[in-house]
Amino acid sequence: MFCPKCGKINPDKNDLCSNCGAVLHEEKEDTPMKKNGNLKAVITILLIVAVIAAAIVLLNGCDPGNIMQDNVTF
Repeated sequence: MFCPKCGKINPDKNDLCSNCGAVLHEEKEDTPMKKNGNLKAVITILLIVAVIAAAIVLLNGCDPGNIMQDNVTF
């Protein structure tokens, strides 16, 4: 494993760089927080898109089920 600070090659089992003492492995506790943060961001974006779509339909006064029938003439 390369040290992110000094670039020295270290065995994978090392937690600290044998040259400069920098941390080589990220803490595993941060991983679940990152996943939860990504999930929250995706849900938030989907909710915003749904609200915008609903607002467009309501402001246009359209019934989404009858859009094609309004334009038909016989």
